[in-house]
Amino acid sequence: MTVLRRLAGIGLGVTLLTTPMIASAQAEASRALDTPDDFWKVVLLTALGIGGALMVATIGYLYRQKRSLAWEFQQPDPGEHANKGQDQTQGVATERPERDAASR
Repeated sequence: MTVLRRLAGIGLGVTLLTTPMIASAQAEASRALDTPDDFWKVVLLTALGIGGALMVATIGYLYRQKRSLAWEFQQPDPGEHANKGQDQTQGVATERPERDAASR
């Protein structure tokens, strides 16, 4: 019974909410501005600009990966933490040969 009342209330609310909008849409002319003549030119140039920026970022990423220019960013220095090599969430030691070799 409460579900039926809730659905009826939602339906009545939507009806009352949309009635003024429908009445005002029929009464007045559109207030929207017409699109300028160069609208599609602007859309095309914007899409090409965004596509070009994404292409440059993709080429830069692929260049870094091909040249092995990636590094471990924001990793703690060796010996900085007492529990080096341990996973904080699991408490299980993990092997990190590149870090262990650097600390020797």
